Amino acid sequence: MAVAFWSIHERFAMTHSTLALRLVGACVLGAIFLASCVGPQSDSYSDPSEAAGSIADADADGHGDRPSDVELTDDTPLCIADDGVCATWLPDARQECVVNFPLKIESASDQQAVWENEDCVFDLAFEPFQGITPTRFIGPLDSSVVAQFERLQKAGYDKTIDEAAVWIVAADVPEFIIIASKEARLAAEEYLGAYGPLTSYIIGNDLSAAETVIEEFCNRAWEDSMIKYCIEEDQGPGMREMATIFPGGNAFQQSSWRSTRPSQHFVDNPCANEQNEFCAIAFPEELVQGQTVVAHEYFHVYQSAHQLYKSDNPEDIPPHPMPRWFEEGTASYFQMIIDEEEGWSRDIGMSGREAPRIRMLEENLDWISRDKKTWPSLRLMDIETEVSTRRVVQYCGELCVGFLQFGMGYVATALLADLTSDERLLFDFYDLNKTDGFYPAFEETFGMTMDEFYAELDLFLAQPLDQQMEALARE
Repeated sequence: MAVAFWSIHERFAMTHSTLALRLVGACVLGAIFLASCVGPQSDSYSDPSEAAGSIADADADGHGDRPSDVELTDDTPLCIADDGVCATWLPDARQECVVNFPLKIESASDQQAVWENEDCVFDLAFEPFQGITPTRFIGPLDSSVVAQFERLQKAGYDKTIDEAAVWIVAADVPEFIIIASKEARLAAEEYLGAYGPLTSYIIGNDLSAAETVIEEFCNRAWEDSMIKYCIEEDQGPGMREMATIFPGGNAFQQSSWRSTRPSQHFVDNPCANEQNEFCAIAFPEELVQGQTVVAHEYFHVYQSAHQLYKSDNPEDIPPHPMPRWFEEGTASYFQMIIDEEEGWSRDIGMSGREAPRIRMLEENLDWISRDKKTWPSLRLMDIETEVSTRRVVQYCGELCVGFLQFGMGYVATALLADLTSDERLLFDFYDLNKTDGFYPAFEETFGMTMDEFYAELDLFLAQPLDQQMEALARE
């Protein structure tokens, strides 16, 4: 689904119990290689640990043979390869992958083949990535960006509100899921404050029932002249896919800050199985997972309320940025915190290794460990800016962006909280970010520069997994 003209943030999050986070969107056509728009690898993952370029063969810093002490720019080749292709098949690659998965995208049919054979990426060995040093914008801000800050602040976009919660729900969604979702939003609002005006939407598994929700969303989130476009070409088609195609659950948040009366929205599609039946009917843990996804999306509402420097053209007229990994990492960390606070997992007997903090740490550390075997040269810094993120997409697709953005982003955020506190991460930082921008707020809140933190994270990830768990478990 294409990124909306009207939306400043769109995110989709699978509610599968493995915390898989699926990136659904328009993939940038990679000049070298494009993997797929998905999250963690599928169950058919094959371990390439014995292949060249695996984490076992990485340099001592854990970055493979990544070039160092070389000045790289955004026009530097993504990797050093004579034929311009950064990936080759492993010796034991599945034959169906070799036949059906193109290593170079030269047509729409090539792109479709990549999407249809997405897990084949783990049958590949990658040349080391040539990452660039991100250009960190701290100002000065254009007058139009400052004007947006002033307009949004005058509209009370950054203030808590006292308005009744608005919910628009498809007719096929069971009442117990609606109640659980409302409880989750209320819990998040009580923890962070109620920001908005916010409308929440739930789409079920029936397409005809979803149409009413789609029309309500587009009418509320878009200006009159763009409603038809929303229904027919933008979020409308994506929301129909949520109701019919994806067996997992999906959710996204949108900030309609350009509106005459700025507003916020999030759409949830609770987990469904292969038969498109609600997972929570048979599995209580899926109901809890759905509640944490509601909390995750609400955190993006909170984030938007603390990012008032907006731009209609961020490429040419930049606002204060925020790295993807920090946006998603803090939202995922918050969903764990609220689960702990409310006892959702505890109430259904999920304790010990199934407790929220332990479970999410294990899942994300395992995700990092596995995907680092395929992409040992990638670092969190490689997705700090949109320019550098586009290079990663061209190198290995949205799949590896997902492992950095969500998997490594969560662990990085948990490490920041451990080095300081939850209060600093979730409140102090965002208060400063609203006025000062990301980089000054980061340094003041956490007492280190971005580069110093990346070095700290590299040292942390170089430790054995059991030591990483012990450091962040807080038992």
